[in-house]
Amino acid sequence: MRKALACSFLLLAAGCSTPPQPPPPPPEPIVAPPSVSTVPLEPAPTTSRTLIAKDGSDLTACSDGSCDVLIHGSVTVPLDARFATRRLTLTQSAPDRLDFAIDRTELPDIKGHFRGEGYVSLANRITVTVLDIDATGAVIRVSPSSESSQDKIWGDDSRFD
Repeated sequence: MRKALACSFLLLAAGCSTPPQPPPPPPEPIVAPPSVSTVPLEPAPTTSRTLIAKDGSDLTACSDGSCDVLIHGSVTVPLDARFATRRLTLTQSAPDRLDFAIDRTELPDIKGHFRGEGYVSLANRITVTVLDIDATGAVIRVSPSSESSQDKIWGDDSRFD
């Protein structure tokens, strides 16, 4: 009887056992919302600016007192004798400074400087304006000015030396 009972138990246990279950499905992947980027950001491309002047770097275009030229470093601007200037020297230096020295025939010589965009208007009827300037050069405009008895300067850190 014991044997029969043992066999019955084995049969019952074999019939009652549950078959092995398949493994659970993998978890759902996490998806970023559309407004969130999962791609690493690359640096934005840099745009280099180019200084451009109507008369290029041709300083002889200034002799009549009217030009837009690109200068680098130190230059001497030729001017017609009617502007009573023997020598107009402009020096651009990084990052944004313009120094000037004017040797005049009828008035005392002057020197000075300013930073960034600005101008120097001379009593001898000529104005030098910086239209654009950076560490690589400056675009300057030379233009006739009204007759004035005073030299004038305007710009950041501007002064006559």
